[in-house]
Amino acid sequence: MPASSKQYFESKREIADQFLEILELGKKDGTFHPDRCCREIILPILNNFGIFSQQLTISYSVLKIRGDPTPVQQLKTISQT
Repeated sequence: MPASSKQYFESKREIADQFLEILELGKKDGTFHPDRCCREIILPILNNFGIFSQQLTISYSVLKIRGDPTPVQQLKTISQT
């Protein structure tokens, strides 16, 4: 695996680990519902966000996006190849 790919996947793993740590802390202090906030739910959300971010980077200039993209806009961006 090329060094850049290895670094990318290591960074992705670090981000996931940090989110999972926040998730565990939130479950302990009651901020997050333990049945709804679990690894099986959070990791696909993070992966979808990663896909959206990659497509956004490839497809659009960040300067063209104003405000928060709607779910429909996000889905369109992910669907574009």
